[in-house]
Amino acid sequence: MSVAAVVVLYHPSLEVLDACIKSLYLQVDKIFVVDNSSVATPLIPCLSADNIEYTWLGANLGIGSAQNAGIRQAIDYGAEFVILSDQDTLYPVQYTSAMVDAYKSMDASINVAALAPRFYDKHREVFIPIVSRRSVFKDKISECSEIQQATEVIASGMFIPVKALNIIGLMNETLFIDWVDFEWCWRANLESYKIFSVTSVVIMHTLGKGSVSVAGKKYPVHAPIRYYYVVRNGIYSALYNSSLPFPWRINIFANVILYSAGYLVLGSPKLATLKYVFKGFWHGVKRRLGSYA
Repeated sequence: MSVAAVVVLYHPSLEVLDACIKSLYLQVDKIFVVDNSSVATPLIPCLSADNIEYTWLGANLGIGSAQNAGIRQAIDYGAEFVILSDQDTLYPVQYTSAMVDAYKSMDASINVAALAPRFYDKHREVFIPIVSRRSVFKDKISECSEIQQATEVIASGMFIPVKALNIIGLMNETLFIDWVDFEWCWRANLESYKIFSVTSVVIMHTLGKGSVSVAGKKYPVHAPIRYYYVVRNGIYSALYNSSLPFPWRINIFANVILYSAGYLVLGSPKLATLKYVFKGFWHGVKRRLGSYA
């Protein structure tokens, strides 16, 4: 089975990027590195390997655009499976073979949209719960079987059959960043395709630029502009995304309100956070998508 990886860059730490690429390049047939940075990333040795193709987009076009550029390259290459990756994700030695084995073990009657690993957030030192929406509530599953069905998973480490992409389509570029992976998963559900977490496969991941501790619990923190996209795309999805059952939309709307309150309390600097949260809410209501700039 031919497997290609798509690694999206945005002003990466070269040391961390080197570790990411080295954890992947012996496990796949080809790596397509797509750079969203405003200035091209220096071609460090790991980006010059024979099975790596580097593309600089010339500007930040958003993660959806970068992922789609890499996915199209992977499809043109002839890959049967595509792995999506952030620039700072580290993969265990047998990640790809474990995902292939898990895919082969699935019942042939199941339409598999994607397999995802289990994520360990290095900033908060916790496993990220698996999300399964069965009602208006978002269930977070901590104790689970080896292969657990999920409603939505984050993009990094997502193992996608190309034949599923042909049915579901590519990433929604208008969202720019945040909720892009979830929106794709929701469309997969609409097409009766299923998402699974392979819980025996664990990858190291980071959410946000750090974390803050409140009452003994750690919460991720982001740059203020990211709060704009989280709030805007969440509100837009809750109000206008026809791929979502109505109870889920209620839940997403309520969660975005809670996120916003948390951002206003924990975000820094406060004035910038306030501006981006309120602009995100207003632009979501007004259906203004794309880049904030």
